[in-house]
Amino acid sequence: MPAAFRLRRVRVALLVVAALAGLAATAAAQRGYRRFRERELQITNTPYNGQFTFVRVNYTTAPGGYWYQGLPAWSHGYPLAEQNLMRILNEISDLGPRTEEINSLRLDDPELFEYPIAYIIEVGWWDMSDSEAEGLRKYLQKGEEVGTVATLDELEVHAVLDQRESELAMGKDLNSPDVLAEVRLVSRLDKTLYPSETMMTEAGTETIWSPIITTLGGGEFQPDPRDPKGRTLQTPEFELRCKLANVVDEVTHQPFYQPGQRAYLKLRLDRKPLAWQWTRRFYQLIQTRRQQKSQLAEGM
Repeated sequence: MPAAFRLRRVRVALLVVAALAGLAATAAAQRGYRRFRERELQITNTPYNGQFTFVRVNYTTAPGGYWYQGLPAWSHGYPLAEQNLMRILNEISDLGPRTEEINSLRLDDPELFEYPIAYIIEVGWWDMSDSEAEGLRKYLQKGEEVGTVATLDELEVHAVLDQRESELAMGKDLNSPDVLAEVRLVSRLDKTLYPSETMMTEAGTETIWSPIITTLGGGEFQPDPRDPKGRTLQTPEFELRCKLANVVDEVTHQPFYQPGQRAYLKLRLDRKPLAWQWTRRFYQLIQTRRQQKSQLAEGM
């Protein structure tokens, strides 16, 4: 059951990654970033020569957006984050990017059109001008796709329930005090997390979020062999989702829990008599034997 962050893709132009600042004003006040004196970042750009150069978009930052050590919100991690990424690309690809020189341009700068990739973050603090809006429109029209990556302020755990398990939760308010959901991430098994919201699909589904919860990833559910991506189940199952508020590390000021890891989810519902538990286990045993026989028959 992977803890996942949400990814929304929109057909527009070129790759512009925008980390949205959800409730940024509140978060900034809580984290205490406002104690820094506001200051602007000195930018030194390298002239374009055809070599791949990563570009981060800078913009006029709205009041309250200087929470990152007194620097404008657009500059969070600049240029160290880009330098690390370019070093990785230089090791694993033939792109040959600049690894030290990271440029930063505004959207109304004509030079931006020389670069195929532009990176922009914390757009909730962006005080957009008319010229920047026009520049963004023209820049996107030259390409094919834009992606938006949400912040890690909230994680989402995906789980799959079989028919018998779903019967226990069906028709119940999973967010009521009578139901207790507990989550443990493999990176911190000693820490129990409590979701802010728990949801279950109203009907069985064959499509799942990730193949990691099938037998391909060490899970219990059989994927459809006709699906090369492993995201289709052989039989429809119910999906359970839990939302978790992430924690900010007090030292690094980065999200403490990272997405993509396996999670263990436990739902405490009404107690069932032993007779019901024995019947369920017997049914699971029969179902497992049938699956094993089916696999043997297919292999012959």
